Amino acid sequence: MNYELVFQKYDKWKSKTKRLNIQTLPDSLEFHDQLSAELTLNESHLLFETSVIPSVNQALQAVIKRLHNETDALNRLDAVSGDGDTGTAFARAADKMTQDLTNGKLIYDRPSLLFRRLGLIAESRMGGTCGAICGLFFAATAKSLLSTQSNTLIEDLSNAFEAGIQSVESYARVQPGDKSLLDVLIPTVDFIKSRCTQHEFTSQDWQELVSVAEQAVEETKNLVAKVGRASYTKSVETPVVDPGAYAVCIILQAISEVFSATATH
Repeated sequence: MNYELVFQKYDKWKSKTKRLNIQTLPDSLEFHDQLSAELTLNESHLLFETSVIPSVNQALQAVIKRLHNETDALNRLDAVSGDGDTGTAFARAADKMTQDLTNGKLIYDRPSLLFRRLGLIAESRMGGTCGAICGLFFAATAKSLLSTQSNTLIEDLSNAFEAGIQSVESYARVQPGDKSLLDVLIPTVDFIKSRCTQHEFTSQDWQELVSVAEQAVEETKNLVAKVGRASYTKSVETPVVDPGAYAVCIILQAISEVFSATATH
């Protein structure tokens, strides 16, 4: 993945729109300093409900733990046709999340700031195709949350996630069926959008979301990689799932386990 090309396109697009109104983060994570410095962020009015904030923290901790536990499995999947470092890349992001939770830089009561920070972490720590996709996805998600507010948080988030997917498709030139983490993001966001009139997810909704993600991951076995290192290697005799897609799935599993425990039935 040519990061310079991706972010040149991102900057060109950004210059055609009005400046983002998000509070500038205190550090740029020593990555794409100019890009981060140009982002002027203002606080969004959208907040997680007070009762939900502890679960958001627990979910972040659960994601960190799961990514560390699955590092070797992700690396083995990636080694089949890639560099064998997808697990290590996500583990680096998890390490930075831990550090930022400790020092208070990962703010999790305000969705726009949370996703923007996650985008910067992805850009600075992960590298490769997954880092580019996650960085673009979270940045566009954060931007969308600044300008829209509907009747439900689920609708706001689903619209923002959809904007994130569109950003990846436009600026990273990754499309559905290219065998990437986008092949899990799209069906799961579609599922979230189907529940946008609800005030909150039920435990059944969380279980169904995970089922959608797991099925989407399994279907990547039959896809031909068109992005990343895997797109330059010969097909393997035993098809495997896309490691980035699997990483998204285990992240959703970790989040679901936390929120389904306190959700209504």
